[in-house]
Amino acid sequence: MVDTALMKSLVAVALVAVRLTASAVGDLEGAEVWASAKDGKTPFVLTPLVGETDWTEGKAGYLQAGAYETWNETAFTLTAKGDGRFFVGLSAPHNVRRLYPEVAWTDISIAGAGRQENLDFAHGLTFWGVNTKDAPRIETVAGRRALVVRADRGRYRGLDLKAGDTVTVRAKFRLMGPSAAPARQRPLDVSAAVNAPVPEGVALPCAKRDFIGIYVKTPDPAAHGGAQCVRFRNRAVQPGAAAVMLLDGAAEPSRYLYLLLSSSYTKGPDLATVAVTYADGTADTLAITKGRELADWSHTLNGDACQTVFSANGENGTRHFMLARVVLDERKAPVKIALATAENSNLSLYGATLTSADWKPVRAENVTFRLGGEWRLPDMPGRDIVAGSALDLSGQIDFAPCGTYGRVVQRDGRLCFEKRPDRPLRFFGNHSSSQWVCDWEPDADRYCEQMRRVGCNAIRLSIHRLGCDWWDERADCLRRHPHADGFFRDDRIDNFLRFVAAFNRHGIYFLMGSGGGPQEIEAMMAGDAESLEYYRQFTIRLLNRRNPYTGNLVKDEPCLLGWEFANEQSVQHVQHIVAEVPNPDAPRSSFHPVQAKYAARVRTLVKPRWEAFLKKKYGDGWARHAAYPKRYTEKTPNALDFQLFSQELMEAQIRFYRDVMKEAGWDRPTMWGNYDKILRTTETRVKTGMATEVNNYHSFLADDGHGPQVSSATDGMAAFRDIAGAAIPGQPVVVTEYNDCQHNRYCHEMGLAAGAIAALQGWDAFFLHNSTVLTDGLTAPPSFNMNDGLVIANHFSMRASTFLAACLYGRGDAATSPHTVTLDYTKAFMGTLSSTSYPDPQQLRAVMLCGVRVDWPEYGAAPGYKADLSFPGFGNDTAGTYEFLLAQASDSKARTAVLEAMVARMRAAGVLGPANRTDVRRGVYESDTGELLVESALPRMRVATRHSEAVSLPANGAYRAGCLEIVRTKNNATFAAVAVDGRPLAASGRIVVVMDGESGIDGAVKTPDLVRFVGYRTKEGRARMQGRKIGRANVAQVRLRNARGGRFTLYPLSVNGIRRAPAEVARAGDALAFTLDTTEAALPDGLTPFFELVAEDGP
Repeated sequence: MVDTALMKSLVAVALVAVRLTASAVGDLEGAEVWASAKDGKTPFVLTPLVGETDWTEGKAGYLQAGAYETWNETAFTLTAKGDGRFFVGLSAPHNVRRLYPEVAWTDISIAGAGRQENLDFAHGLTFWGVNTKDAPRIETVAGRRALVVRADRGRYRGLDLKAGDTVTVRAKFRLMGPSAAPARQRPLDVSAAVNAPVPEGVALPCAKRDFIGIYVKTPDPAAHGGAQCVRFRNRAVQPGAAAVMLLDGAAEPSRYLYLLLSSSYTKGPDLATVAVTYADGTADTLAITKGRELADWSHTLNGDACQTVFSANGENGTRHFMLARVVLDERKAPVKIALATAENSNLSLYGATLTSADWKPVRAENVTFRLGGEWRLPDMPGRDIVAGSALDLSGQIDFAPCGTYGRVVQRDGRLCFEKRPDRPLRFFGNHSSSQWVCDWEPDADRYCEQMRRVGCNAIRLSIHRLGCDWWDERADCLRRHPHADGFFRDDRIDNFLRFVAAFNRHGIYFLMGSGGGPQEIEAMMAGDAESLEYYRQFTIRLLNRRNPYTGNLVKDEPCLLGWEFANEQSVQHVQHIVAEVPNPDAPRSSFHPVQAKYAARVRTLVKPRWEAFLKKKYGDGWARHAAYPKRYTEKTPNALDFQLFSQELMEAQIRFYRDVMKEAGWDRPTMWGNYDKILRTTETRVKTGMATEVNNYHSFLADDGHGPQVSSATDGMAAFRDIAGAAIPGQPVVVTEYNDCQHNRYCHEMGLAAGAIAALQGWDAFFLHNSTVLTDGLTAPPSFNMNDGLVIANHFSMRASTFLAACLYGRGDAATSPHTVTLDYTKAFMGTLSSTSYPDPQQLRAVMLCGVRVDWPEYGAAPGYKADLSFPGFGNDTAGTYEFLLAQASDSKARTAVLEAMVARMRAAGVLGPANRTDVRRGVYESDTGELLVESALPRMRVATRHSEAVSLPANGAYRAGCLEIVRTKNNATFAAVAVDGRPLAASGRIVVVMDGESGIDGAVKTPDLVRFVGYRTKEGRARMQGRKIGRANVAQVRLRNARGGRFTLYPLSVNGIRRAPAEVARAGDALAFTLDTTEAALPDGLTPFFELVAEDGP
């Protein structure tokens, strides 16, 4: 969302600047300086201090005179005449004699009003705001790292000032010389063909825009009922344009055709063709190819034929728009130009331009993370949390020995204890491999004690490695492991049973999963008799094995939370193997080499079952339908048949699993399907009455080293929306894997977001991936990557998130919503979707408001379940979705119409109270409990409970609500205050204060936008990824309202809980005031996210 007050103030200043530079002093050469109040009203005085300027009293900006190719100086003061937020900006002028002068800025400092800071260009454009979406660049100019800007493309700094505060801003600048006057350009008007809003609700600037020197005229959505792009028809998107005529009439010869485009989830290399007819009757057909002229909009691409020119936050991360350059025959005059897309592309067009002008690419430099300065090593002398320290949560959560309250059972759609059926459970834990835990951890009790201290009362282990790995040839496995009986290795099974006994003693509950390699679980779904029998024997033998350390059969162990049939078994994998692996034009995946190896076997197994399905449906005419779809995501009758057939395979597989469990004598909760969030899989859960088991990640690192840099607040909790879209009424919800991956500069939000949403939704179990505990006694082999980006125990920031999630969710600080709404689907509607369709992401934003489930009422109501409200559900590729949305609203925010209508009904029904602050168009979402508030535009989110309060803030952000006030934070960070003495936060005498910020890897190299690791697939790049974890130091002023009275002391804590030298705490009325400072001067032992605030007269 755009901050309208800020934009108004920037526009006002820009108009002042235009009038300035076009006036009588227009011949003055120099750099532009400006200031503004965010609200456009609070008065202030700006006064230049050095050199020649065009400033006159009362003006909010000036031009500072300077010479070319030398460093010049500017300085000014800004004095606030009222309390408020102000902006100071540095830019290049709109000079009438120089069309595009460029200015380099360096050595920027701001002093006064209690601050002293310098702009640091060492880690990219991450410090000051930008008043355009076309980012300035950083490069070395005359030996100095400098910010290079053009007119209207400067940077601004926000300052929170009180009346009477004065700050002094100093900087050096260098006039870089003018850009050449551009060649004649002809923007082509595509507005007559627009048919859809920008995907994912992205706000794209409209009207004539300069993108790296090329003018493109983008449609105005207000003039087109909310539509702003030409969305092309393909097999997954219907309806849409098949082709669009860009030029139909004479034009002068041009060297290039520039196309402003985006592409999402496109498969195959061919995206589109450009058909050009020239005045002499000749014609050319030119290709638009993935990886050359265009990339998926989740990535960036900069090369000879493509430049990324605009980026914005969408529903599922940062989205990138690209200018594709197509070379024409510049000797000839074109008379017709048409753009048509390939059938497998997913393309949107926003504008086009004919010209012989060259673009002026952004010359940004890669960012290397280096230890030193702001970037520091953590204070982490060990991984084991110190007993009795403020970080020890073993006394905060009920860790009674397993069985104290009976077994874990399922009642009324929730997990609970037999003897406490009225108390829904929250299992919080970590996922790990049985090998990592049972083989490498020498002391089971030590491991379990550390689990308790980090606040984890559950663990999920994949146990297939107890015997022969399923992807091994059986004979080879037995030869390498002579003590294996074909199912279990003696050493591994003994370690496993020893740990099960320890879980019982320490109150750690165990979700047991068979795991397995992708080829075996897919072969089972295809009907491979050997694989099915191996699974049957493995499961029955394991569950009926006697544990010598407890005397119980494994199936009767009280610590068992449940059994998951298989890890990441997915009908999509089978569809991919059958439909796409043999197709040379199909997309490659990380599983592809393995899948290709056994694709023929699976296809052979599937074929008779596929033919039987067709015979049942079509009778004697079945053979006409027998060909597999080229792509299983097609929207063709053949592909729909394959979807329904695949669903039958899933249902048959579930029946097999249930038969095996019945034969084994298992009567505990079971679950399946943690890979998929697609509607077909969720429908299968409803039909078969399966508990929801699902995993997901925020900002997952792709195989090419690409990982979005996006806040969970900005993308509207996208990862949790996907999870909620798989949750069904009347069944437990178990999240088997989650992580906000460490390469994301916003990963510090994980604990706040996960803890708050999992609690609000009433999910039964939540497992972080992976390894919240690796004890200091771990004996892992040298090949084990201790710096893996998903390993939590070795990462200081992830440990802070674990602590916060354990308190908000596991300890029960955050409440579960008293309301639930459902998105209802029908069998007929499912026939309009592709096989990979998800629930509509806009509707799922309700995950921030109250409980959300998806349902198919045709299959019958879940016993004992009743939703407060039900809404018709959409799919993310529904044919009529855009048309419906456009019919509901007449402006550019049409994408929000359905959600706005949902919110209106929720208010009318009392699900959201009259004081609830939810405002869909402003990107503000407040839960029905009042505890969670997400403000996407800032971005900021907070959760406030009786015992804890947390907020995530952008750089220079501030916050005040409840007990916690952040006066100002230098860098983006998550803050929390958590009472750990059993008292409410407002009266607590022992409080853990968290300040968790950005982290990185020493030596890692990223692209300028920080979204991709350079050389990730190379040996050198992989080696850089093994560098030490480092964190960015931060300074923040904090106030905490506390009614206890008396004096408090603030202790920085090492990452494992050791107190360091105390810091000063002042009292300001009913609040404690202190500074959190993780710089080297304040914390010589290293950086930490943890502080302990303790009353001197005892907690």
